[in-house]
Amino acid sequence: MFDDPTLVAAYRGESEQLNAERLPWAVGLCVALIGLSGAFEVVFFPDHLRTFLYMYSLETLAFAPLLIGRRALLRCRWLQPVNIATWCVLAILVHAYGAAAGLPPELTVLGGICLVIGSSLMLPWGLRGQAAIVAAALFACAAVLAYQPPSQVPGPYLLFIEASVGAISLFGAYYLDLHRFALYCEATRREEEAAVSQTLVAIAKEINDSLDADDVLDRIAGVTRSALHATWSVIVLRDPQRDSFLVVGGAGAVPDDIETLRDIEFGPGALPLLDRILAERDIVLSDDDADPTSAGLLQRWQTRSLLGAALRRRDTVVGILLAGTRVVPPRFSDRGRDLFGGITQHVAIALNNVRLVADLRRANTLKSEFLSTMSHELRTPLNVIIGYADLLRDEAFGPVVVEQQEVLGRLRTNADSLLELINATLEVNRIEAGRSGVHLREVDLRQLLTELQLETEHLPRQSGVMLRWEGVRANDMVRTDPVKLKIVVRNLIGNALKFTKRGSVAVQVGFDPRTRLLDFVVRDTGPGIDPEHLPKIFDMFHQGPNETNPGGVGLGLYIVKRFVEMLGGRVSATSRLGDGSVFRVSLPAGIVAAPASLEEHRLRRSA
Repeated sequence: MFDDPTLVAAYRGESEQLNAERLPWAVGLCVALIGLSGAFEVVFFPDHLRTFLYMYSLETLAFAPLLIGRRALLRCRWLQPVNIATWCVLAILVHAYGAAAGLPPELTVLGGICLVIGSSLMLPWGLRGQAAIVAAALFACAAVLAYQPPSQVPGPYLLFIEASVGAISLFGAYYLDLHRFALYCEATRREEEAAVSQTLVAIAKEINDSLDADDVLDRIAGVTRSALHATWSVIVLRDPQRDSFLVVGGAGAVPDDIETLRDIEFGPGALPLLDRILAERDIVLSDDDADPTSAGLLQRWQTRSLLGAALRRRDTVVGILLAGTRVVPPRFSDRGRDLFGGITQHVAIALNNVRLVADLRRANTLKSEFLSTMSHELRTPLNVIIGYADLLRDEAFGPVVVEQQEVLGRLRTNADSLLELINATLEVNRIEAGRSGVHLREVDLRQLLTELQLETEHLPRQSGVMLRWEGVRANDMVRTDPVKLKIVVRNLIGNALKFTKRGSVAVQVGFDPRTRLLDFVVRDTGPGIDPEHLPKIFDMFHQGPNETNPGGVGLGLYIVKRFVEMLGGRVSATSRLGDGSVFRVSLPAGIVAAPASLEEHRLRRSA
């Protein structure tokens, strides 16, 4: 078990620390027991008091320098030998006291046995320390037996008993040391596994948080270098179909041979090390045991130790991760290698995610361009159709009978619906692409509302449904984006008119000059909204049940919510089935502020 020098050294250091912590109470217990035994002895042998006090003082003084200087001895790594030497002196003094006081040798041997056994249990100094204590006790016992032969038990027999107990204590100290070392190894292994797991979790979070960044691969390389305490780290992308490589990320003092290949596609053979990693999956190189070719490469890169691994997704190698260090110790630790193995899995997943993100961005760009082009291409002929339909209804080309008027009315209604859909699609496309900025300016509220009344007067509605405006103020100046505000109000009114079969739609406008808040409330007498659907009505493409849905694709209220959020306000809806719906919009209209960025809109939206 003691075949790892680094682990053994750490264990010995931990044992010395434990000895320093246990020493005060071990010495205190020993001195107290010796004092208690002396008290019993003085009761039965009063004439031994002077000898006991003298020897007891010597034993106490022997421990004093050890207790006082144990911290300094621990720092200079002298605590263990001084501790062992002190207990050896104590073993000699215990036997010497028996001879000086004229005690039977049997009692002296018994005291030595107690000291040998007790010290091995209290202080974990291992086999060597216990051997020194046993040797000192046997030497003292032999000297006492030679000075004062026993009268009842043969001296060699007493010496044999103490030697037997000493041998048993040696076995006990050895196996106790093995057991403690095994526990220490297991605890160390678990701590390292926990540290590796925590580091990998932190790395995974860092990688996931940086996937949207432009320098994501450099950041991943930087996280790898930091976790391994390496000098440099490099990510090489591999194209399996073309069997080519591309250095796409790096951090630290990257060797010039690798840095010159950044963003340059190269094939097998340009860096033989990569071919070796592909063949072996992972390698560990050190300048003291590498083959001549690898040693020359490490020397040229000024690298003492190098780790390399293939980044695999399923059965395909998608890249290669390299990490090197130029400092002592030249070889990565076992923990570093385990950590590197876990990092490669995360980096392989991240590399695949980066590709997916790039593909999604390209697809989103193509989608936006397609929608923009198609919407413009559709809107142009649709406006022509609407124009000619209006001309026909106005009898610009001659008289039109009633049946034809009805057909032209239906044509115009469907054309308006289609134009609304195209405009909504374009607006959503601009919002999602971040091209729909906010442009605040001072606006005359009375003029703004007048324009809104004119624009909403001809919105499609059922026959007999009235549109009323309430609470219109005059001579108020507000600061807002009039274009977006008009779209918000127009969409809310159009939505209310669409669902209201009879009754009315009321628009209430309020402006508080003190709080500078502009409020719009749109009430309708429609069928109401099911409580199950109410939380979802502002979601993109959400539509109500078929029996109450008059058409559309569910973009109007989504645009309302996004524009209100961009303007810094809030929108809400309340409804009861059979009792209509109420939509409320509250907007700040007096704060002079720079237009919000798209990122601020997203953060506000997620909050």
